[in-house]
Amino acid sequence: MKKIFQFNRSQKVAIVALSMIIFILIYFLNRSTHQFVPNILVGDTLGFLEDENPPLLKDNVEKEKRLKEKIKLKPFDPNFTKLKEWQNMGFSAKQAQSILKYKHAINGFKNKEDLAACFVVSTEKFHEIESYIFFKKNQDILNNTDSTATNEAVLLLELNHATKDELLLVNGIGEILSSRIIEYRNRIGGFHQMIQLKEIYGLGEENYNRMQVGLTINPDFLEKIEVQDLNFNQLHKHPYINWNMAKKIVLWRESKSDQTLIEYLKSDSTISPSQIIKIKPYLPQE
Repeated sequence: MKKIFQFNRSQKVAIVALSMIIFILIYFLNRSTHQFVPNILVGDTLGFLEDENPPLLKDNVEKEKRLKEKIKLKPFDPNFTKLKEWQNMGFSAKQAQSILKYKHAINGFKNKEDLAACFVVSTEKFHEIESYIFFKKNQDILNNTDSTATNEAVLLLELNHATKDELLLVNGIGEILSSRIIEYRNRIGGFHQMIQLKEIYGLGEENYNRMQVGLTINPDFLEKIEVQDLNFNQLHKHPYINWNMAKKIVLWRESKSDQTLIEYLKSDSTISPSQIIKIKPYLPQE
């Protein structure tokens, strides 16, 4: 009987080659589309390509989730927000630089829509930060050439976000004093009362009376002291924390006391009530 399916060597090689080509095409088709293409040659060996959340994608989702957990939003004026502060809100360094360049190009943000129009601010990100955006009425001080309007705007300069150049616009503040104000502001974590300005070296009563009418303070911008993380030396660097208080804070942390830190400090007779009053606004809410 004559054999119907009998192939010579060349035909066998051609069949094997054709099978391999078909296999490779099916493999890459599955890989590029992530959709299952039924075939009897591959079977279920490429089933992992059907996974809607491959390991790499899952890792990215987890990283994004952890990043969002680290972001701590607080009220801010986009016209006075610095590079690092934009990064703290979740923007990359390049995105933050683009926002600052865009602000300069449009002569400052006039409203929330101006910020939303910046190409590096996605719709999702804008909705995330929108409720935290506010605008100080003095945002055009540096661009305003009218002296009457400028003097009126200076009255609303927010002290915790003012730059050195902006402080120079306030009556009673010169080059040296503006530098000292910013340096002291950074050391204590911001101002919550105007009278704290008197703690700055070289600031007399006359200058204080002249400049305070040109300033306002938003205590929401205070930087809280990380009492759970800072060591003794780091705590002691704060102007309101002396050697004894720094030691007590470390002891409170190590003892894992049921008392709040304020209660713990109040119970210590070596710490005066005035010391506690000064440091309290800078301690985390418990």
